[in-house]
Amino acid sequence: MGIKALICDVGVSKNKIQQIFLGCKHDLYMLFEAYEAETTLVLTLDEYNWIKKYLFSLEKVDAKSSQICFVFPLRMIFCLFIYRDEFLDVADMANSMLQAYGIIQKCLQIPESARIDGFDPTRSSDFLQFTSYGLGNCSLWESLSGDGFHKQVLGYSLATEFLFYECNEILQQDKTFAILFLLRNLIELGLKRMLYKLIEHGVPRNFFLAREEAICSTENYGRMYVQ
Repeated sequence: MGIKALICDVGVSKNKIQQIFLGCKHDLYMLFEAYEAETTLVLTLDEYNWIKKYLFSLEKVDAKSSQICFVFPLRMIFCLFIYRDEFLDVADMANSMLQAYGIIQKCLQIPESARIDGFDPTRSSDFLQFTSYGLGNCSLWESLSGDGFHKQVLGYSLATEFLFYECNEILQQDKTFAILFLLRNLIELGLKRMLYKLIEHGVPRNFFLAREEAICSTENYGRMYVQ
């Protein structure tokens, strides 16, 4: 949303903005390139190079997001098997996200006192960052004998409730997009669990595969459905 706000703020016509959004869709790397083509950047060379690498890395992952969001064993179990001994480094990934957001804040010309502090050029620009240490981190791998992603559903639910009810220092309107993001992922995982349950209760496998395709191929998450 921050990058889209930048494009809306550079003085291009409404028609040009619509063309950019239709052409780039949700590709943050392409959106940032469209933004920099319309303005003079206020970033240092280090900040510019870092954010471009970070957004490129993010989009490499997002291009395969249906494979990561819907880790169905019939399709992805062997692909994700390579990550069975690795965990996502939650702290490092979060710090890189915050740094990226801080750079976008600078482009938005938010006062320095209100921006995320500092820029570390040595921080990794990789979107996915791994570690062999499991405590406090999470795994992409889910074995066939796993709990059907229950812990992920519970985690998204608890995080949403915490953000809505407990983070009183943040205005409700400032929480909106974060809460919607969490709820969207909660719905996705709920649909995944439902499909697993269909298999457990004897629904034909071909029926399951058809419904898997219906979810994974849906580009607009707001129109996600199960036929």
